[in-house]
Amino acid sequence: MNCFSPTQVIEEFFNQTLKERFKEPMSLHALTMLWSFTVSTLALRATVSVLTVGIVADHYGRRNSILIANSLSLMAVAFMSISKIAGSLEALIVGRFLIGLFCGLNMTLIPLYIQEVSPTRVRGAFSTMNQLSQTVGIFAGQVKSWPWTRITTIIST
Repeated sequence: MNCFSPTQVIEEFFNQTLKERFKEPMSLHALTMLWSFTVSTLALRATVSVLTVGIVADHYGRRNSILIANSLSLMAVAFMSISKIAGSLEALIVGRFLIGLFCGLNMTLIPLYIQEVSPTRVRGAFSTMNQLSQTVGIFAGQVKSWPWTRITTIIST
């Protein structure tokens, strides 16, 4: 399974869950709409939270804001884990909403905190390393999951 593109897994979960609830499978259009809403929830919330990060950071402080953001990620993991066990697509959507909030806060708070605590002469390098590390991590995840993408494609055909 490709961890960066779980389309098939999410759609199967939705179809199975709603088939158990309503005793009939979802239409392709309804399934696509629900999947699109679920996926876009993360990006939408991340965008909104980036715009509010200044208020949060000034009100709670940089360090406490990072702790709050991390607690949001733990709650998101709990919701998304429970969704499979409980057969609740609503819990998955709430989990993705919370992880979107975490992503938006985290991608802005961490560089802000790094800028404030690092010495002036290396401040730019440290901020660049933060972003570079995230990019390399995403790339490594894509490369690592690539064989699984090929295997699932072969199995499903």
